[in-house]
Amino acid sequence: MNCHDSRSLIPSYIDGELSEAQAAPLRQHLMDCPTCRRATSGQKAIGRWFKTEPASDIPVPPDRS
Repeated sequence: MNCHDSRSLIPSYIDGELSEAQAAPLRQHLMDCPTCRRATSGQKAIGRWFKTEPASDIPVPPDRS
């Protein structure tokens, strides 16, 4: 697996949507590739932020049309 292939699978991996046959090579790549590992960690952090922040606390900008 290369970085290009892994980047497209990371969101599905984080969401638990990959089969074991898809996830195993991605996990191996993540162990070997610090760049993709950082990308995965960053996407996980964003997902955690959206799960912990109540939607009512996020300000919505005014309509400027």
